Amino acid sequence: MQLSTRNEVSYGKPEGNRPVLHDENESLNPLTFRLNDEFSVRLYPDTRPHCLETATLQKGLVLMRRGEELVEEGMGFGAPVAIYRDEPYFSSTAKCSFLEDGDDKALVKSFVMDTVSRKRIGEAAYFNGGMYTVLHRVFHPIYVLNMPLTPVFNKLLESATAFGVNTEFVKVKPRGAVNVKYTLHSDAITLEASFNQLEKKGCEQIVLLNEQGAAFFRRYSDSNGQTLRDGEIGAWNLVGADQAELSNSEGTLSFSLKNTRKATLFRGREKIRDRYSWVGLSYSLPSTSRFFKYKVLLKTGSLS
Repeated sequence: MQLSTRNEVSYGKPEGNRPVLHDENESLNPLTFRLNDEFSVRLYPDTRPHCLETATLQKGLVLMRRGEELVEEGMGFGAPVAIYRDEPYFSSTAKCSFLEDGDDKALVKSFVMDTVSRKRIGEAAYFNGGMYTVLHRVFHPIYVLNMPLTPVFNKLLESATAFGVNTEFVKVKPRGAVNVKYTLHSDAITLEASFNQLEKKGCEQIVLLNEQGAAFFRRYSDSNGQTLRDGEIGAWNLVGADQAELSNSEGTLSFSLKNTRKATLFRGREKIRDRYSWVGLSYSLPSTSRFFKYKVLLKTGSLS
């Protein structure tokens, strides 16, 4: 196992019993942790990789194969969304560091919740109220709860893009920050999210996204014996099993999460040409949450 930036660097040893914190934002080099000769994980201090609608948003931990990111339009592991009464808040500003404490190595990212989504038609001004808000609130439940209809809605979204209707993310006054610590192991990632710096007034829900690319991770399975592929996974469905897993078709790389009483676990997938390409297992938490800890279990093998 090896931890490095894109260019090989060495890190200092802990001083006494105190952990050493290395700030990597000045160089903007990503922090990369090698799981084996084929697979690794990466944390960007900026909004890379820039892909489709989430190009300007901060990502969580990104899975890689042979140096290529597998996240596509996904948000990575541990990317927070704070859902307020008025609208969801995302992050487009963050700070990363590498924490070394004895033999333990961890990546730390502070996500500033400073960004909201807006719609734009062509060169017209942004809009996010009135008729759009009503349509969004009606359309989203139908999309989630009526899986047989999703190909129709996919075509509708593709048509919207063709006619110049796009989602853009706009910076606004921040509503605090979410700090996520990633402790790295060869077969798992332990995530510890702190919400103590997040503004709670008006907050209704906190979501921790765990997403990678839909073109690579095409198979869902869970401890109840359910197996789904591609579009069968659906867009945001409740996971009732104790554990759920997403893998590539060959089964040589997978990640899985466990259900917990402290949060609600959802599975989801969207792959719409020129717009979305993500699949994930994500937690929804009460707005009163102050801290949440969970593991992403990894299984890796050779694709040669």
